[in-house]
Amino acid sequence: MSSVVEFRGSFRYMESGGDRLRRAGRGIWYDRCGEVALAEHDNPKCDSCRRGVSCGFDCTLSKLVCPRCGATA
Repeated sequence: MSSVVEFRGSFRYMESGGDRLRRAGRGIWYDRCGEVALAEHDNPKCDSCRRGVSCGFDCTLSKLVCPRCGATA
């Protein structure tokens, strides 16, 4: 079963239950139209992630783009 972990604009970050429990960070960003988003990761890691403790969010994410409808966040 997948769960929404984070929202950014019209995008949602989904992870399976097992990934969320392990803090694996293997989720996928989707736009509201259902398309998998293109994600850019240009932001620096947060303090927790720099110390090796996952913050549980996609902290390095800098931009999301939907290839189908062109939405951005």
